[in-house]
Amino acid sequence: MHHGFKLLFGVGMIQVGCLAAPSQHDEVKYHVHTVAFGPSLDADARPWFPNELQTLQEQVKVLWALGPTLLIAPEGDAEFVLRPFNADTPAGRCALGAGRFFPKSRYAECDPGCTDGLMGLRTCLGHEYGHWLGMEHVCLPDDPDGPDCSPVGRDFAMMNRQVDYQSSDGTRTIVAPSHPRTDGDTVSSDHPTTLDLAEFRRVHP
Repeated sequence: MHHGFKLLFGVGMIQVGCLAAPSQHDEVKYHVHTVAFGPSLDADARPWFPNELQTLQEQVKVLWALGPTLLIAPEGDAEFVLRPFNADTPAGRCALGAGRFFPKSRYAECDPGCTDGLMGLRTCLGHEYGHWLGMEHVCLPDDPDGPDCSPVGRDFAMMNRQVDYQSSDGTRTIVAPSHPRTDGDTVSSDHPTTLDLAEFRRVHP
């Protein structure tokens, strides 16, 4: 057993920064997946900056907490590929959202300019990887009902509907029982929470 990992009722705790985060990593049960960080297919989108690519690569092991082992591979061999894209449209800045996943494919995209810094970029990776794994959204208590809301519960999570919850006038912040950050911080979790783990188990019993 690794130092700092305590197993309790099938869900352990791993260290993320100075916080203990839940983990159900089990390579035997949930197997191994591979990820690559590919170049953009958009002519008007910039490539990953070196610090962004480093952040994404470091985040890969954090996502082991969901259950499967995730390893970095060349794009031609990877099961899941994350690319940068330009989310701007004539309708406005970031009109396409911070990230998007293409169902029944191995591709997802994040716009680093719309993710509110490196923490948001880490969240975008985990969120789109979760969708690739078949996970639905974990809605917040004040989110409207919808078919995309997981039945596992409502709270702060990596799979919240949005990476950045700041409204155009800057007034909305996350309101959730376990939200650990200060007032005005609007980024969803950059690591799997207990509800994210429950949603993974729901779709991978």
